Amino acid sequence: MRARSVVALGLSAVVLGLAGCSSERGRQDVDGVLWRQAMAHEKVGALLDVSQRETETVLTGLRDAAWDRTEQTPPDVREGAMVVYDLHIAEPTATFSVFLSSGPRPDLPRDGGGLSNGPSEVYTCWDVTATFGRTPATTTRELRAECPPALVEQLSDDAAFVGRDAFDG
Repeated sequence: MRARSVVALGLSAVVLGLAGCSSERGRQDVDGVLWRQAMAHEKVGALLDVSQRETETVLTGLRDAAWDRTEQTPPDVREGAMVVYDLHIAEPTATFSVFLSSGPRPDLPRDGGGLSNGPSEVYTCWDVTATFGRTPATTTRELRAECPPALVEQLSDDAAFVGRDAFDG
């Protein structure tokens, strides 16, 4: 029975690795330096802002920003990035997924002093459903259990997957 448990544990680790997710860290585990770096790349709100633009302009912006995983090479995310992918538009609704990474942590002390003992970078993925026709557009989001391996493979070996809510606030 113990051997079966060890095999199951090993298989779980392999599945998580293949799914593109390393150990998940929560909001309290993301230090301020990595949080600010990731938020510098997060532009979903700006993409969906219809207060100053027509809905068609917003949808065109989403189309232009989206990475087509089947026909395009992966964008370079080694310095941190936000990538929109799996875009589907059926007006007035658009659904898409988002990959967000912080990029490598510079050699700076943590907020409050001391050395960082956490990951050198963090990343997350989530799905968005945006419904237009109102200002602002209404959106819902849901954390993805995996991120595109073609993006995750570009990150450092100790990059940590975090929940999207780690970047709220």
